[in-house]
Amino acid sequence: MCSEMEKPSKRKTGAIFCVLFFLIGAAQYFGTSYVPLFIHTFEFVDEMTVGVILAVNYVVAAAGQFFWGNLADQSRTKNQVLRIVLMGTFAATWLLILPVHRSLSTLLPCVIILNLFMLVPLTIFDTIVVENNSLCRLPFGTMRSFSSAGSALASFSLFAIGVFTSVTVRPQTGLAVMAVSALLALFPLRKVPKTYGHAYGHGIHRAEQLRVLMKNRRFCLLLFFGLFNFTCTGCYVSYFSIFFTSADGLGGTLDQLNLYGFLCIAMEAALVVICSRIFRKKNIYWVFTWVSVMGACRALVPFLAPNPYFVMLGGIFQGLTFGPLWGRVAPHIGSIVEDEVRATGQAVWSIVMQGIGPAVGSLLGGAAASALGLRGVFGIVACMHLLTALLFQLPFGIQRRADRKELETNTPKSNLRLER
Repeated sequence: MCSEMEKPSKRKTGAIFCVLFFLIGAAQYFGTSYVPLFIHTFEFVDEMTVGVILAVNYVVAAAGQFFWGNLADQSRTKNQVLRIVLMGTFAATWLLILPVHRSLSTLLPCVIILNLFMLVPLTIFDTIVVENNSLCRLPFGTMRSFSSAGSALASFSLFAIGVFTSVTVRPQTGLAVMAVSALLALFPLRKVPKTYGHAYGHGIHRAEQLRVLMKNRRFCLLLFFGLFNFTCTGCYVSYFSIFFTSADGLGGTLDQLNLYGFLCIAMEAALVVICSRIFRKKNIYWVFTWVSVMGACRALVPFLAPNPYFVMLGGIFQGLTFGPLWGRVAPHIGSIVEDEVRATGQAVWSIVMQGIGPAVGSLLGGAAASALGLRGVFGIVACMHLLTALLFQLPFGIQRRADRKELETNTPKSNLRLER
């Protein structure tokens, strides 16, 4: 619940949320895109080592997500926790890129420290915005699209620098921009309404929070789907930038990679807004099936691509995959879990989305790259997405019928508000 001391106008609150989403989205783009490239620049790191390093760091990120999410629920205000995480992202980035690394003994700990912070800000801020959505005029999906817009502008800026100055932006530079974006986000954060942790002062322990979440069948179904889906996505993301720029892959340049990122994320930003209107009338489980099918189409594009330019056509599938997902999943979690564990629920979802799933995907991608080559990774990902869509048809159908029955009888088994 936000503070009653100061309530800015709805228009101003919405603008502040959009600016913060923009800056956090820009920072996260550089982190997810340039950390694998930065790791791959060292001679002592090969493709399989990249997969192992990223898998380790996804597990670390998962632990960090739960720690910070739980702390946000237990804290006096979630704003303070978000402030700490942003400052940690800024400091850990410089810790990674400033030293000269000559072995994994120094590189790996620095990447681990960065991953304790890097992916957390968006998760906590999603929770803050969902809880304060009534204080602004814009729907959640529209405001969330600004995170994609920030990523799109970041990638286009790097592309423009490369084209107009003939200077190729190094991975270290991209990570430095991430640090600056995280630092800049601290300024509009001061204007965000204070959002209290619902478990603050209630003595709810972490084990109790987890027990409450794991008894929620809707939330568990979401987690299982997320595990399958983001295993596929993690496999794709861990090796795409390497495949795109490697001589053994498409042989593209970093400028072309930045252009591709801009096209994909700009499409994603547009479709978050569009899909939040179109897909909000669709059942959430229909949306999840759609996401899996579009994910398969997204993976087929690089698998079939003869050159870097063909891959640019895949931007539409990036938007069609993540547009509906980002526009619906955070409000869905807010509607199916209790107030006292909202931030923890978002954190556990992020553990699966940005931790466990990508970790498993990175290891599978490393094995596939070693056995089938870099291109083979994306054929495997397409098959995995389609298999996910098929496997979840039965549990999704059962849950849809259970939700419909509870709504018709108006006797839900919990105090949770069901989302259509």
